[in-house]
Amino acid sequence: MNQSTEQLLSLARLSLRAFLDTSSLDDEDVMASDCLEEFEYIEWQPNPQLGHAEQQRWAELHQKGSKKMMSKPELKEFFTLTNPEDNYHTCYYRDLSSKLINVAGDHLAQKAQGATSQAQALTQGPMVDWRIYDNELNQEPTPESYKKQYTVEMQFANQIALEIMQSDGEPALGMLIEINHGTPAVHIDLEGGDTLLHIHKGQGGLVLTPDNCRKDFESAAIDELSYNAPNSLLLKA
Repeated sequence: MNQSTEQLLSLARLSLRAFLDTSSLDDEDVMASDCLEEFEYIEWQPNPQLGHAEQQRWAELHQKGSKKMMSKPELKEFFTLTNPEDNYHTCYYRDLSSKLINVAGDHLAQKAQGATSQAQALTQGPMVDWRIYDNELNQEPTPESYKKQYTVEMQFANQIALEIMQSDGEPALGMLIEINHGTPAVHIDLEGGDTLLHIHKGQGGLVLTPDNCRKDFESAAIDELSYNAPNSLLLKA
């Protein structure tokens, strides 16, 4: 199966995030403490591409680590100066994986920005609750929660990006609509954060997948947002 660079980066990013979320790796502070404890027994090597000043800094940090005088922030700095091709403590690879997740995310964001640079942009607003817009409240007092106003920003290209903004300009809900693996798909984020939920048409219905493999759906409270239905689900960020 042929996959684009962007698809492979997205898979790698998802895999690394799942790797970091495993129970043995999710406590960065504990892993750093363990690494500092074992530091003197690890055969660290500097990155061969370091300049003179960076080599001196690496040697200074290495000496502090060997004497158990290194702080956790200094350990992170030491990792950036260390040869990535040698085998080290798992904490090193946890830190490296975090950096790779960010690099992959930045690349994908830049790619998406480039892809939509020629896109048609549209801003719509203000948006209000449909009951107010259609005069469906029948003279009843308008609940305060219904009075919130939003603005929608949309971009149209091969992918459709949609962002619902609060009145103060902060993001409330975002969606990316695309064709993914040959089928329509919607990716949803909350308040400008990472993607929370992936929805694909397939398997005779809709496939709903949390972006974080350690997050599960919960039963939603029975209220007006769930149409008072007992089978509604909740996925928290």
